[in-house]
Amino acid sequence: MSRAPLCQRCLSFDLVTIATDADHQIPHKGDAKLMWNAGNLQSLCKSCHSWKTQEEASGVYHDFRGFAC
Repeated sequence: MSRAPLCQRCLSFDLVTIATDADHQIPHKGDAKLMWNAGNLQSLCKSCHSWKTQEEASGVYHDFRGFAC
């Protein structure tokens, strides 16, 4: 999160929000390689992380890493 301190989903909407959660873009499901891969992380605020988690539960995945500041 030191590389991307702002929520990357909020940035996609031109909103500036401090990130609070380091999110695994591809869920690691116990896979150590995905768990520790820095390229698999994106910074999200608590609200966006909760939203993304609900989306994943229904089979929808989102990648906001291109919106890093």
